[in-house]
Amino acid sequence: MATVIGWVLGIYLTCYVPLTTYDLIITLVYEAPFPFGVLLGNRILNVVYKMQCFLNVFIYGWKNIMFRNAYLKMLGKNNTVDPNI
Repeated sequence: MATVIGWVLGIYLTCYVPLTTYDLIITLVYEAPFPFGVLLGNRILNVVYKMQCFLNVFIYGWKNIMFRNAYLKMLGKNNTVDPNI
């Protein structure tokens, strides 16, 4: 379970820190209205930040057998993964 938390936290920080740093620097350097390039960079980093939520589903399915079995059950697959393997 500790590896799952490590993966989730690592992905979260990888996606969150660039956006926060960018926003902090932009707030200190520019005044409104922001140039187009600044707004585009902010939009791209917002997408990267939101990808973290999308990636969590795959991390939990990959690293946690209980989640993997629940995903298989949701998809209508009757075969489950043995947790003793």
